Amino acid sequence: MLKLSPNEPEYAVRLARAYVFANNFPHAFQVYDAKLAQIKPDDPKAPAAMGALLLDLDIPTDALPFLVNRRKQLDREGKQPSKDGRSRENHVLEIDANLVRAYARLGERQQAM
Repeated sequence: MLKLSPNEPEYAVRLARAYVFANNFPHAFQVYDAKLAQIKPDDPKAPAAMGALLLDLDIPTDALPFLVNRRKQLDREGKQPSKDGRSRENHVLEIDANLVRAYARLGERQQAM
């Protein structure tokens, strides 16, 4: 996929997460460094799962701005149908769970609650 669309951040996130799930962190970091590290949280092209990837890579400090921004984006979109066919509630639940993970990893248990 990445060879066919080398500049598609969504594909890069999926590939990097696949490497994480295969316990191949060096390759995951390679993909992140080469294709994703320059993306900022407020970038409209920031992949939806960027915060989750950063949590998977154990970088909760960097993940938090992506997660907060994604949550705000979902709030602004309201009840619009999602591009992937999942309900808005599923997206919100996923982001909220990742926010809890990020705050917990940062030792901010009160904020996680």
